[in-house]
Amino acid sequence: MDRYDVAREVWEALAPMAAARSSHDATVVGHTLYVAGGWQLAGTERGGTWHDTMLAFDRARHGAGTADRNPSNVVVNGGPHYQGLLPGRDEDALAVGCIYVAASEDRRRQERDDRDFNGAPITHLSDHELVLELTYAAWITPWWYVQPDVQWVVHPGGSAANEDAWIIGLRTGLTF
Repeated sequence: MDRYDVAREVWEALAPMAAARSSHDATVVGHTLYVAGGWQLAGTERGGTWHDTMLAFDRARHGAGTADRNPSNVVVNGGPHYQGLLPGRDEDALAVGCIYVAASEDRRRQERDDRDFNGAPITHLSDHELVLELTYAAWITPWWYVQPDVQWVVHPGGSAANEDAWIIGLRTGLTF
């Protein structure tokens, strides 16, 4: 795991995580980064290995931003995945995800002050952002997968002033 030091404009190596992961969920609580699930795609094995464990990385001991700089105070994410949904497609995976991010009171206070004292055109104070996601990873060959993805974002940027958004994406991966 690495971090970028903006002041010095350099990357610094931190303590490594216990296992390499891809397509995982991550959240920060206090000074700890939690990484749950994820694929370990290594070698030529089709589908890789799914991690059903959670890792914790203590940011306080290894450095990172402080909690008073975070615009959110609650982040919850997760969701189920199902492998082998279609007959003959044992390595394919369907996943549903949900991410909820609540705006911190510090962020709301800053927006309120900016509106009241500086005349900023803020009509709605930030409250939360909610993302619902549906994705399907289809293995085309033993070494290539394609993964379409659809997300619905409620209150983008954490504000009801922003219209809900739909995001459609496509990810692909190669295993060598």
